[in-house]
Amino acid sequence: MAEGMRIEGLPELQEIMRKVGSLEPIKIGLKTGAGELKREVAKEPPVSRRPVAQFWTDKQRRGFFWNLKQGNIQVPYFRGDGGGKSERMRASWTVQSRHGGLTWVVGNDASYGPLVKDKDMQARYHKETGWKTTEQDVDENATKITNIVKQAVDAALEGR
Repeated sequence: MAEGMRIEGLPELQEIMRKVGSLEPIKIGLKTGAGELKREVAKEPPVSRRPVAQFWTDKQRRGFFWNLKQGNIQVPYFRGDGGGKSERMRASWTVQSRHGGLTWVVGNDASYGPLVKDKDMQARYHKETGWKTTEQDVDENATKITNIVKQAVDAALEGR
């Protein structure tokens, strides 16, 4: 009968188990995935110079002319050139950690963001000119983000 057992690589195995047990690889993968999603949602379609053919609601028409009179908008509008008043949606995307790094939130605080990117509020013009909703961006990138998290966990299990 053997008097003892020797496990080679035990310290390395213990370090791998410590990392996996702390969920560190998952947190790293989620952070990386959130950064990738941020890049995707910030992408804009090519500029469309086609005119808005009509107002679809009276509320939209009144809002447009009120904002025009207040100087909040200029006609013609050029993306990124709001006369100093543009909130610059492209530059306003952020990534924030929650729940100790197990949740990541990609967001934008531009007040008009929902009219451009929200599935339920997106203006018809933005939909027709190729703007994707955030929900579309998430759906289209879910597999890529899942693979990023999986690669981070696999790397930890392999001791990298």
